[in-house]
Amino acid sequence: MAQSIVRNTAPPPEQVARALTWSADEKVLLVLATVGWLACRGCGLPLRRAGNHALLVTAAASMQPHGLKLVFDQARPDRRTVIGHVHGVRLSGKRKDAFPSGYALHMGALASGASALPAGPQRTPRGIAIALSLTRIVILAHWASDVVAGFALGAALERAIRLWTATRTAFQRRTIMPTLEDLKGYLERATGLQRPGKGRAIDFARARKPHTVRFKDDGLIPNHPQWPLILYRNAVSFEEGLDTAAVIEDLFEANAWGNGWPDGIHNYVHYQSRIHEVLGIVRDKGRIRFGGNKGRIFTLNAGDVAVLPAGTGHQCLLADNEFLVIGAYLPIGTYDECTSVQEHQPALKAIPKVPGPRKDPVCGADGPLSKLWKKAK
Repeated sequence: MAQSIVRNTAPPPEQVARALTWSADEKVLLVLATVGWLACRGCGLPLRRAGNHALLVTAAASMQPHGLKLVFDQARPDRRTVIGHVHGVRLSGKRKDAFPSGYALHMGALASGASALPAGPQRTPRGIAIALSLTRIVILAHWASDVVAGFALGAALERAIRLWTATRTAFQRRTIMPTLEDLKGYLERATGLQRPGKGRAIDFARARKPHTVRFKDDGLIPNHPQWPLILYRNAVSFEEGLDTAAVIEDLFEANAWGNGWPDGIHNYVHYQSRIHEVLGIVRDKGRIRFGGNKGRIFTLNAGDVAVLPAGTGHQCLLADNEFLVIGAYLPIGTYDECTSVQEHQPALKAIPKVPGPRKDPVCGADGPLSKLWKKAK
């Protein structure tokens, strides 16, 4: 392929390819990721978590190729041609830094990260990633094998970090305390320390009589037309030596409620119209109003669990300083956060379409959740 490019290239296409390839430079991407991360601090929950992930992946993708190039000494194809330079090829980087392509590694991470998007929007970033990776071949900065290897390494890196940080469309609110909880959670996932694991986590579930509450549509908060809010009091036990947040998160994951986040609860009324949510109280207590401004107020304590069908309004009215919650969602559904009157009508159409769970987040397949929601139809 390199020989074919040498024979057929010309200065104009080389200049275009070099201009395009610049946009995949690690310095440019690090600046963009940092700016994006800062911009996301004031945005909604999904964007803040996505900003964290993007910055971490970009930083890791910037370091990995430098380490590999210390091991592999492969000359760049632009160092092995004279005719290519006559046809407009310019020298790129250090002579023996061909393997792997750092640019392609970044683009592989971008293409992999696009899988978090719906099927349609995935095509655009993946197409851009592939096109920018190919420019490295066009300008003879890398052999085709360098680009393919870099792209594959980038995709693998992004997937590994996604597993480690649990950011499969993970949703997390951002304050100092949740940031520290995140860091602790990342270390625990990497080492397994202080986590019970999904297999053992089910042993910490306590069978409790569910308390159900139905709410009406108040014009702003639709609530669910059929299914009630379910409260379990003191439903999770804790063990000394284990991280209480990890116990709840692993228990939820064991019952197929994932994408967990550690934080408090927003102090304004909001709801999700396309996904069901479970809230498990890790420590301290908070006064939470469910159902909107005309709903009911409950004091939730450590070990309590609330299961919210799509449409259920909720907000924190008052909480202790160390109040911490683990939230989680079903794998079926799309996270959104609705707060305005304009979102009310579309939500009325979306809420009944959200399928019910197969498992109770606390008691699993034998739990009362599916029966209660099925009975309420």
